Amino acid sequence: DHDQGKVSEYWSQLDRECQSWEAELRTLLATPDVERLRRLHHRLKNAAGQLGLWKLDRTLGALREAMERGEHDKARDLGASALRLIAVVRQFTGANRLNTSSR
Repeated sequence: DHDQGKVSEYWSQLDRECQSWEAELRTLLATPDVERLRRLHHRLKNAAGQLGLWKLDRTLGALREAMERGEHDKARDLGASALRLIAVVRQFTGANRLNTSSR
């Protein structure tokens, strides 16, 4: 659909979701909970797949595995990578997103 209002609302909704995912991921990195991370990964996997963000999906999968194995340093590094990838998504979804409308 090329309705600019619908496209704008989609990006706004995705931005709100990204903010929520980022906050939840930060909480999980501070207080690891493999089951909560599994659920977050599942929710992000759907959005990541729609947007072609396979690297975020794989990073979250590796993060979950590191948490399950108790590999704290690796989990911290993967968590930082996941947060950076979410920040990249937010560049396209937030108030300062690239405008895709024709001029």
